[in-house]
Amino acid sequence: ENNYSVSEFKSDSEKIIQNLHKKNKIPILCWGTWLYIDSLIYDFNIPKIPADWSLRNKLENEAKEFWNQYLYEKLIKIDPEYAKTLHQNNLNYVIRAIEVKTISWKSKSEFIQKKVAKYDVLFITPYDLDRNKLYERINNRVDIMFDSGLLEEVKNLLKNYDKNNISMKTIWYEETIKYIYW
Repeated sequence: ENNYSVSEFKSDSEKIIQNLHKKNKIPILCWGTWLYIDSLIYDFNIPKIPADWSLRNKLENEAKEFWNQYLYEKLIKIDPEYAKTLHQNNLNYVIRAIEVKTISWKSKSEFIQKKVAKYDVLFITPYDLDRNKLYERINNRVDIMFDSGLLEEVKNLLKNYDKNNISMKTIWYEETIKYIYW
């Protein structure tokens, strides 16, 4: 059971891109998580702070017991500048921000650099800035995913992976797990 961090993704992807460029090939990156894409394209500084699993578990348990707002208020107390950049329900980011501040005594803001793309990038997205249409598409997609067996897929994955494994915290899986354990 391995967790695949943003830092590892960035390092592995850069090697692949360099290899493709040497062969005069154009890499195509298809991914749904902007943090991973941003780390690669914009080359921002990723805090080299290892995960503190006991702290994360403690914070996750606090969120379950006292809700997300409780952790968010905790972050506001120790890192108000960075807290302003997050939504209280972005629990993984709130937890990581608390973790970084607790371990390094530095705000995650101190690790952020100006975003300058290090590659020529063409972004292609179906999003046309119509939020109502976006939410309608998301709702339809969720219905299709459940009709296509998402619930059964997640239940089968939970036979082999702990629900706290980082791969189980991806979009749709995390929400489905919450639904299962509700």
